[in-house]
Amino acid sequence: MDLHTVNFIEAVKSRDNIKLNAPIKVGYDAALVSHMGNVAFKTGNRIYWDAASGKFKEEDANKLITANYQNNWKLPML
Repeated sequence: MDLHTVNFIEAVKSRDNIKLNAPIKVGYDAALVSHMGNVAFKTGNRIYWDAASGKFKEEDANKLITANYQNNWKLPML
């Protein structure tokens, strides 16, 4: 994992995607499956992903897609 992280950061800094050891889509898919596991665990149900809409087919699962920040913290916009 550390080598992939270093490789990704180097590619971002150089703005050269040819330096990537794996396509960005591979990382996206791995992260998506991990998040789906967390959402299924939190809802206690089997969930289904609709790739066309970018949402789950279950409304209670969709509530967990967006971040829920605490103490009035907001993500800085650059």
